Amino acid sequence: MQNDDEQTAMVNAWCDQEELAHNYAEGTKWWTAQTNEFWESLDYEQKLLAFSAVCNKIYQGDIIDEGSYRHVLYQVFGFDIDSYSVGMDCHYMDIHNSIDVSWKTKKREIDES
Repeated sequence: MQNDDEQTAMVNAWCDQEELAHNYAEGTKWWTAQTNEFWESLDYEQKLLAFSAVCNKIYQGDIIDEGSYRHVLYQVFGFDIDSYSVGMDCHYMDIHNSIDVSWKTKKREIDES
């Protein structure tokens, strides 16, 4: 059986986690709004250049290098550690994992034939 101090500590920890989750969600919304605003500020040619640059780097890191998520962020893009969560928020980790699984599956099929 828990005493009052232990129960209070558990409730406080739960509240802290809820506040942290809320703050993270709000930060993600803000960042998404910023990225959308940035994208809309570009003219058509700038959008094509940005799209091409990002796709080329993803191709280099994920397909040519067969690099890890961190490899692509830190070595290919030249980002710092703060990019890890940004990559998760913008769903790059999902893209990376999808490429990794499908690419390795395809290579395995080729090697086995």
